[in-house]
Amino acid sequence: MSRLHVFQRTPAWVIPRDRRAYSEQQKRRYEKFPWLRTLHRWRLYWANESRLLGFVHPALVKVPRALALKMLRRQVSDPALVAALTPDYTFGCKRVLISNTCTRCSTGRTSSW
Repeated sequence: MSRLHVFQRTPAWVIPRDRRAYSEQQKRRYEKFPWLRTLHRWRLYWANESRLLGFVHPALVKVPRALALKMLRRQVSDPALVAALTPDYTFGCKRVLISNTCTRCSTGRTSSW
């Protein structure tokens, strides 16, 4: 690709994706005890769904918002681009993206905003 042109109405909040690998021991345990795997999946599901609590208690979104801003500032060094990529709406009011690489494409020399 020679050039990337990005057109967006509003930037999205982006939080890091959990990319941890499961150890062989964990895999064997989940194989031996399927209920444990089910329990783990339910934990993952409710951990993601818990972000909705910010609608009821806005103070609860301070931590994920700070995490998203920290990741953005770590991945983007240009203050003007950080400002352009920082949403002006409350965390969780629109879809939150889960990615470790989403903002990296915005920092390349071939990107324009």
